[in-house]
Amino acid sequence: MRHLRLIVGTSVVLFFLAITNAAIVKADFNIYHRIFRDSACSAGSNEADPVNVLFWNFGDQESTLSHFQQHVGWGDSWFSGDMFLRHHNQFCQIRTADKASGLGDRDHIRFFNVNDNDPTLGLWTAASIHFDQLYGTCGHIGRSFNIERDNLMAMFAQAGHHPTERVEWGVAPYEILLCSGEREPVDGLLGRISIPYTPPTAVTLTSFTARADDASLALLIVGLAVSAGFMAAIWQFFRRQ
Repeated sequence: MRHLRLIVGTSVVLFFLAITNAAIVKADFNIYHRIFRDSACSAGSNEADPVNVLFWNFGDQESTLSHFQQHVGWGDSWFSGDMFLRHHNQFCQIRTADKASGLGDRDHIRFFNVNDNDPTLGLWTAASIHFDQLYGTCGHIGRSFNIERDNLMAMFAQAGHHPTERVEWGVAPYEILLCSGEREPVDGLLGRISIPYTPPTAVTLTSFTARADDASLALLIVGLAVSAGFMAAIWQFFRRQ
């Protein structure tokens, strides 16, 4: 009987751990206003471009990239270097997609999706967009952060089903020192682009990032499966006695 209580207790603990982990996946929108060059998201000289775009509502990465492909159409950028997003002041998330209009002077955007579901914003993907200019030994230097954000919002707005707005989110205007020695202004505003519900059949296979709800469901299923396995083992054990 003691062994039976131990096995049942373990099953219950594992089940509730699965549910708890599922809830943790659904965190809120809480990110730093710039992206980072290092995987530790260290403040100071490792801070790079501003986060200036937020896809929200049904803005999981699959849906966001599907609509981006329809309205903007830039291709993948393979050699732009890794960048990282600091989330909840502790998690450092590598960019999850990278799009550009070309190889030389170009429009360039990095996407950061952490499978979060905010109570107000819904599913969201953050992004950093700018114009890349080739500049001597510097390689690409980012410019026109505000203009590129506004141009992207206009492209989505023209489609007719993407409400857009520029919002303040606690970031004062500032300047970024470029490799060229120039300073590029950032107005501190966030361009929000609403992504409507997109039926699964309409989402192109441009990303393999799981949705927050899918991740939660998967963890719940794992917990139930583990519990069921323990119960089956208990049943077989007592049948042999």
